[in-house]
Amino acid sequence: MDIIKKILLVAVGLISYLSSTHAEEYTFASIENLPEQVISAKIMTEIYGQLGDYIEVKPLPGLRAQSAANAGKVAGEIARIWGYGDQTPNVIRVPTAYYSLKTVGYALSNSGIKINNKQELNRYKVVIIRGVKHTAEITQDMKKSNIEIVDSPDFMMQSVSSGRAQIALTNPLLGRLLAQKLGENKIELVGPPLAKLELYHYIHKDHAELVPIINKKIIELRDSGELDTMIAKYEAEVLSSWPK
Repeated sequence: MDIIKKILLVAVGLISYLSSTHAEEYTFASIENLPEQVISAKIMTEIYGQLGDYIEVKPLPGLRAQSAANAGKVAGEIARIWGYGDQTPNVIRVPTAYYSLKTVGYALSNSGIKINNKQELNRYKVVIIRGVKHTAEITQDMKKSNIEIVDSPDFMMQSVSSGRAQIALTNPLLGRLLAQKLGENKIELVGPPLAKLELYHYIHKDHAELVPIINKKIIELRDSGELDTMIAKYEAEVLSSWPK
């Protein structure tokens, strides 16, 4: 009898161990063609990996990514600003931000345009990318006739190059890459950052149990300095490998 009990205890222990170490797999959406989203995806992939889980990141247009996350077709979104959570009822914001982005303006180098604050945007025709919340947020009080909305970074810069819009609003990471792509001295930064926004990970409510686990890990990595190291590593990696 003692032997049977021992065998049963070993079996139960083994089952518990295998269950606790079984890697989970999740699919998250990100916004396509934005370097800060690629960087965020790499950071979050490493965070989940350190917890023993695997994630797949599915790049989508911004509004489709939001719709898929809200409908539970994916487990959430990799990185969005605070306001996204208020607009997307079926996702839960992981409370601790892990990355950030700035909103800046770019214009043709010979335009003479300078922008010091978001109120000055009202003087110009601006172009933004559809579904990108930080640029939608900063232009929400502008006249609709002064805003052009396009579907990709390339279309955004084509709009500025052709004169349909005077200012492209974006993150300086993407702006730098687009400036390089267009050629030296074609477009330039036209002022200081107009906003700085924290980026948060969002998880669909069906996976609510992940929220405290991921939040705890982000805090741990932030406090140890490892998060800053990861950010620097992946920014350099993405900027050096971005298609020219």
